[in-house]
Amino acid sequence: MYFKGQGVSIDIVQSYFWFSLAASSSSGDSAKEAADARDEVAKFLTPEKIKEAQRMKREWEKSHPRK
Repeated sequence: MYFKGQGVSIDIVQSYFWFSLAASSSSGDSAKEAADARDEVAKFLTPEKIKEAQRMKREWEKSHPRK
């Protein structure tokens, strides 16, 4: 949704963040699809923006531990 601006403003960093989170919290085909989408989104980001999205993911996972 963030990548295409569907219902929200386009935000490539948020798109990378959510695809990363989906890739790490799913398995099988779903994990691969999310990882592939994340990797496609990465093509539109600078290394600094990728690091920002990765930091956001780490912070989210820290504040939302899996049970």
